[in-house]
Amino acid sequence: MGHFPHRRRTRGTPVTRARHPIVMVGLCALMVGEAVWSMRNDLIPTVSHHAVVVLSAVVMVLVGELVRVHMPSGRVLAPISSAVGFTLVSLGAVQGSASFDVRPGVVILCYATGQVLAAVLRREVDTTGGAAARLLSVGILVHLIRGVDVAGRTLWEWQLVSSTPRWVVAAALVCGASTALVIERLLTAMHRAHTLRTSTATALRDEFEEAPTVTFAGAAPGPIATLIAPVAGVLALPLALIPLVITMISVRRYAEVWRTLRQTIQTLSRLTEAGGYTPPDHAHRTAQLGRAMAQRMGLGEREVTALEYAALLHDLGQVVLADPIPGGATVLAAPADQRMIASTGATIIRHGPDFAAVADLVEAQAVQYRSILEHEARAPLASRILRVANAFDDLTGGIQEPATVSRALERIHLGLGYDYDPEIVAVLEATVAHGPIPLPDGGPRGLGGSRRSTD
Repeated sequence: MGHFPHRRRTRGTPVTRARHPIVMVGLCALMVGEAVWSMRNDLIPTVSHHAVVVLSAVVMVLVGELVRVHMPSGRVLAPISSAVGFTLVSLGAVQGSASFDVRPGVVILCYATGQVLAAVLRREVDTTGGAAARLLSVGILVHLIRGVDVAGRTLWEWQLVSSTPRWVVAAALVCGASTALVIERLLTAMHRAHTLRTSTATALRDEFEEAPTVTFAGAAPGPIATLIAPVAGVLALPLALIPLVITMISVRRYAEVWRTLRQTIQTLSRLTEAGGYTPPDHAHRTAQLGRAMAQRMGLGEREVTALEYAALLHDLGQVVLADPIPGGATVLAAPADQRMIASTGATIIRHGPDFAAVADLVEAQAVQYRSILEHEARAPLASRILRVANAFDDLTGGIQEPATVSRALERIHLGLGYDYDPEIVAVLEATVAHGPIPLPDGGPRGLGGSRRSTD
């Protein structure tokens, strides 16, 4: 690839992928194994002594792993499960039962048991990395709270001291649970970064941008249950979860709204196919390829989603053509015709609710790269990605045979630095070499508040 010293640097540079998630699984196995070994002599007596609390916790973790929240981006959250784990870590005096004075291994085994039972009932293993991240975050927190001595006593023992102000205890417990949540989100982001071939920093930012309410709401049940358990007993565990459950219901409604929006966009994307203007599935292939390229370049989830929606609708302007373009391949059309199609499509899209960002991307897809360099035309990075992804699918027609792909890349290279951004073409080659990345389950998130790139 030639060097272009005059080219502006963008923030969308290819990124290094995170380490393989097998590391998380291995750490979970080591942690559970260490817990079993440390409790080998007194596990059964300890569980029998705290049978009510242990049984209740295992059942609630099981329920929390089954009642998950599927976000529009494809993330799968289990806030109830995490909250119960954090509660076990800090739980002390329990009315009607013995104080939950156990070693860290008991908490880890209780939590892992609930997760295993949930996997058995679902008849599937969690491949999103979420279960492993939750177990590791609980394990790290329990060793900090119950295993580290501070001035001769652990933090768990310190919170039982009657002279310690309750507000100080509550604040400390919230900080501990929040720290564990951050660890959980970081581990999940590392797994997602590996899966989507994006940077860990981008994936972590997206973790906290999507539904932060339900994420941080998981930090409250643990401290609440710990503080009311001396009065309410084991009932403190489900009672403390009520605010979190209400939050989950609201987030699920939010996810349903954006799934409906995505279905609407998918329906619109088929108008050109139904009218014979574009070949079947062209828009969806372009969207899939564009999403994979954008993730590889480190774009955030909102920008990636806007790009995906724009890719699904990028040919909508062809519905006004009296004479359809052969094969619907706009890459073969004259630049003036490309601009007319893009402008018409953007005008149609702007009639939709909150679709301004998508319309801008569709309109800017017709901007040639030389116009950005020579005439300072504005084209967001996502639009430049869309232009390259659309050209590739126009030239291959969805055929993934090596000869066809090679010819398409050669044709795109003829327009390198003139029609197409060389950096994005390099990302296209890397993405195609790894094969297409399927869309996450549930599709992407909605566009409310989507940031617009002007790179």
